Amino acid sequence: MSASTFKPSIDTAKELFAKYNDTDYTFEDWLSHYVAKGYVTIQPPTDRRAGAFAAAEPMRAKIEDPQTYEDLEADSEQPDTWFIGMAIGDQRALLALLPFDLPWIAFCRRWKKTLKRHSFELFKRKVLA
Repeated sequence: MSASTFKPSIDTAKELFAKYNDTDYTFEDWLSHYVAKGYVTIQPPTDRRAGAFAAAEPMRAKIEDPQTYEDLEADSEQPDTWFIGMAIGDQRALLALLPFDLPWIAFCRRWKKTLKRHSFELFKRKVLA
């Protein structure tokens, strides 16, 4: 599929979830978690911008240098990390989804266990450049 025909949607998110998910959760359970605890956005493509799907949750690192998702804790009163559960398409839409800045942004590529954690400011500068 070429970039020009790629149209992120809830169906795309569902397909990717089915491909990489190795838990007992259904897509609907997973999505419900982000709707209840975090933020979800679906941005349809237009003539002027690409489409996007994103799900994110504010979390807090339990240790100084988190290496896996388990090193983060949810439901924290003082989050320091945006955990991106899924992001497809235009990363500017992901930034627009997040209602406030935190020091860090983290994700696990394709549901792997290894956590990638970056400075939120640096990530934002790269996306907006």
